[in-house]
Amino acid sequence: MNTKTNIGSISEGNEFIFLYNYFLKSKKSICYIARNEKEIFTIKNKLNWLIPNTDIFLYRSWDQIPYDNVSPLNEIQSERIKTIYNISINKKKIILITSVNAIIQRTIEISNFDNYFIKIYKNKIIDFSELINHLILIGYNRTSVVRDKCEFAVRGSIIDIFLPDYKNPLRLDFFDKKIENIYSFDYFTQKKINEIEKEMIIFPTKEIILSSDNLKIFRKKFRSIFNDYRHSNIYNFFSDYNFPYGGENFIPLFYKMKTLFSYIENFNIIINN
Repeated sequence: MNTKTNIGSISEGNEFIFLYNYFLKSKKSICYIARNEKEIFTIKNKLNWLIPNTDIFLYRSWDQIPYDNVSPLNEIQSERIKTIYNISINKKKIILITSVNAIIQRTIEISNFDNYFIKIYKNKIIDFSELINHLILIGYNRTSVVRDKCEFAVRGSIIDIFLPDYKNPLRLDFFDKKIENIYSFDYFTQKKINEIEKEMIIFPTKEIILSSDNLKIFRKKFRSIFNDYRHSNIYNFFSDYNFPYGGENFIPLFYKMKTLFSYIENFNIIINN
């Protein structure tokens, strides 16, 4: 049975101390719903200092006005997908930090993305051209030189890619279909920083994947709602495999949506009001 407990007054700035003590005593994972996006980062940084070996995930809201012709940052979209993926597979205690704005927005069904996660590691065999095409499909922008997150560049048998959750871009050095080396580098000096030995997952940077199957679903739903669909720029953009600005607002026409609560049914939920 779900129960509601009023914790009482906690002085502003000390919420992380309560969360720390509560998490240590609890047998379940916890979800903390912050008042705003600013508080999310403050709490996470303090908890990372107190319990550095605990997995702490963020789930932020889109950084745009609903139905505006501006897309949310790719970095935020990728972080949201990564968080849902991790809380859906994780078997150990974790901490999820989100906000009121994020929790009320319906979200994706993570199983829709099962075919779009790319695991990379040293000595993995993967087709070079297929990897490039896959990166474009999941929202990475191909550039001549990698400068910003969610970008990748190709030079000979090398792919440079800047993952949203990394401080520095990565360089994948191929020999035929084999990844011989992976290391981080400074995008300004291009100098090598560290060699990467662990397995990594490349997550999509957009919450809508423009696959042929997804577009069939979108077109069918769009036509059922809008009779004059042929004159719609949104419809024509998507149909031509182009992503319009603010196209994420039409995500319910691509997938069945869920709430974040459906992923955290076994979590203890704490809200700051």
